[in-house]
Amino acid sequence: MSSNGNGDIDRDNEFEIEESSIDWDSEWKKVLNDEGQPVQREPGRAAWNEGDRLKQKVKLATLDATILATKAKKSATSLNASALTSDWKFWVGIIALLSFGSAFIGTMGQEAYTDDSFMV
Repeated sequence: MSSNGNGDIDRDNEFEIEESSIDWDSEWKKVLNDEGQPVQREPGRAAWNEGDRLKQKVKLATLDATILATKAKKSATSLNASALTSDWKFWVGIIALLSFGSAFIGTMGQEAYTDDSFMV
């Protein structure tokens, strides 16, 4: 961006991009097809063979199983009464249960309505 001399910034050329001699579409197609891409590895590190890949899969599977077992153990121990009663949804459920339960019990001793019940 440049100034036009009055302190204002000239924004006409702000988003113009200079032309390039590189055809980026064809270069991107080469990258997608792995053409001319050097294989870069850390010095001293060889490519993985199938045995190494299988070892890594087994290692990750045992790690995942360990994590799942730990989560299951923690969730089983964390479901105690203090955790349950500290949740607001528990108390809303108790209030709803008491409300509907008392309304149901209150209707147990009443007679069934007949057509004559509403006549004055």
